[in-house]
Amino acid sequence: MSFFREQDLPVRRSAWVLHLPVSTLMDWNKAFDRDMHPFVAPEKRGKASKVTIEIVKQVVERARKLKDRGRRIRLKQFTGDLAGEGVILSSKTVSEILIANGLRQPETRKRRPQFYQILRRTIPNGLLSIDGGEFTIFLDGAPIKLTLELGVDVGTFTHTAFSIGPTETATGVLDVLRIHIDEWGCPLGLICDRGSANMSAAVAAYIDPMEIEFIPAGPGNPKGNGTLEGAISQMKRIIGTICLDASSPETLAKSVLGAIVSVYIKMRNQLSLRRENETPLENFTNPVEESLIEFERRRLKKFKADKTRTSDDQSKIERIRFLIKNLKIPCDPLAVERAEKTIIAYDTKAIIASEEAFIKAVNRKSERLNLPYFFGILRNIQKKWDDDLYEDYCRQRYNHQQMLKNEKRLQPPEEKPPSTEMILNMLEKGIFGPSRTIRRVSLNFARKWTEALLDGRRYLGPIKKKLIDEIGKITHLNIEQKDQMFDCIHQFINIKIGEDCVT
Repeated sequence: MSFFREQDLPVRRSAWVLHLPVSTLMDWNKAFDRDMHPFVAPEKRGKASKVTIEIVKQVVERARKLKDRGRRIRLKQFTGDLAGEGVILSSKTVSEILIANGLRQPETRKRRPQFYQILRRTIPNGLLSIDGGEFTIFLDGAPIKLTLELGVDVGTFTHTAFSIGPTETATGVLDVLRIHIDEWGCPLGLICDRGSANMSAAVAAYIDPMEIEFIPAGPGNPKGNGTLEGAISQMKRIIGTICLDASSPETLAKSVLGAIVSVYIKMRNQLSLRRENETPLENFTNPVEESLIEFERRRLKKFKADKTRTSDDQSKIERIRFLIKNLKIPCDPLAVERAEKTIIAYDTKAIIASEEAFIKAVNRKSERLNLPYFFGILRNIQKKWDDDLYEDYCRQRYNHQQMLKNEKRLQPPEEKPPSTEMILNMLEKGIFGPSRTIRRVSLNFARKWTEALLDGRRYLGPIKKKLIDEIGKITHLNIEQKDQMFDCIHQFINIKIGEDCVT
C-alpha cells in the first residue's frame, strides 16, 4: 500500500490523500497521482459497532423521532448521522433494525438463478465473458447505431478485446475470441448470454477444438453475465453521447468509437478493482501454476455438469406445460422454451398460488390470458414471500422487544433456597440409593442443602422439628429406615451447631 503526502501533491489539501475507485472520465485525474499511480482506498472492515440492545434502542428512538416530525428516513444519511453519534453500523444492519421494528418496508432482490457469484471466482484467463452493447453515433444529427462486442476476463476484470459491427453477429463474437487468444492465450471457459450470435454453430465449431468450456447464462438473468453487464454500463456512462458534425460515412463513426473504447480500456485496466492493490492488468499477467489451471478446468466442467435439472425442476416444467395446454395460452415455441427455463427459478408453492390467481384473473378478463401476465403474478407473489421471510428474519434478530425477552430468558435463574421436601428426597437417595456413587453424591447434596437452609438462622429448633415431623409423615419407609434418616439429620444439624449456632 502506498500513500502520497501533501508536499508530493500540492493540489491536495489533506495530509493523506485517499480516493475510492471511480467510473467517470472527469474523475480520473482525481484517482491517479502525477505518475499515473492509482490512490489506494482505506479498508473499513472490522470497525463497525457490535449490535446490542442499547444500540438497537438508540437507532429505533432516533428513527421514531424523525417519523413523528413527518420526516422520511433516508438510509444513507441516517446511517451517517448515527456514525456521527458514535454508532458505527453498515447501511444493511441499520436497514434490518428498522425493518425489525416496523419502521421500514422490507425489500428483497433475489438473483435467479444464483450461480454467477460462485462461477466468477476464477484464475486469470480462466473464464472469458463476452457480450454486446449498442452505441449510437450522431453524424449531423443522423443517428448511426453500432454494436460493440466486448471481452472481459471474469477473474481480474481485465478488458482484453473488442469488435465493432452494425449488429450483434457471430462474426463479432469470433473476432473478440481471436483477438483475445492471439494476445493473451486460450481461456478455459467462455460465458455469455443465450443470444443467437453467441449460441451459433460457428462459435461452437471454433471453441470446441480448443477445449474451451461454453457456459451460457440463464434467461431473464442479466447478473448471470454480471462482469460484462457492469463493464458495458460503465463504458456507456463514461463515453456518453457522441455527436459529430460531419458528413462522413459509417467507417468514420466506427473509427471514432474504436479510438474512444481503446482509451477507456487502457485507463480502466489501470484502476484497481474491489480495493485491491494490484490493477486488473497486473493481476491478469501474473503467472499461474499448471496445477491451478487443471483444477480450474475440472471445476468448470463439474459446474457445467451440475447444472442438470433435478426432479423438482422437472415438476415445475410440467406444471407450466400443463397450464399452457389446459388454458390454451397463445404463445410461440420460443416463448414456451423461455418459460420452461425461467419457471425453475421460482418456488413450487409460489407457482401453485400464482396458478390459482391467474385462473381467477383470466375468468374475469379473457385478455389477460398470456404468459407475461402469469409471470407478472408469479414474480409479485414470490417477491411478497421473500419480503415477508426477510422481515421475519430481521424481526427475530433486531426487534427491540424480542431482544429484551431473549436477554431475560438467557439470564441465569435466581437460585431458590432448598426446601425441607428437597432435602428429605435427596437424603432418601443418599441412604437407600442403588449404587455407592449415587449415595455419596446424594448425601453430599443433602448436607449442603441442610446447611444452606440453616444458614443465617440463630435458633435451629423449629427447623429441626419440621424436618423430623416430615420424616414421620413418610409412609413408604419402615421405622428402621426412618431412624437412619433421623440420625443423618441430627448429624447435619449438630455439625452446624458445633460451628457458630445455639439451640
